[in-house]
Amino acid sequence: MERVLIFGNTPESREAARMLRQRGRQVVISVTSEYARSLLPAGTLCHVGKLDAAGMLDYIRQVNPHRIIDAT
Repeated sequence: MERVLIFGNTPESREAARMLRQRGRQVVISVTSEYARSLLPAGTLCHVGKLDAAGMLDYIRQVNPHRIIDAT
């Protein structure tokens, strides 16, 4: 299954997550707050917390996505 990592909590990132899940992709999204998490489509895997550049690289390695979307 193709895994997509999305950074950001914008209306566009939420719509991308919804569309990708409908197409059978596994979506992981990184947001900065619990409130942002509450706006995501149900069942979306999520990381909550701010990441600096090194943290983002570590998280990318951990998730090992096929694609990354920057929707910040």
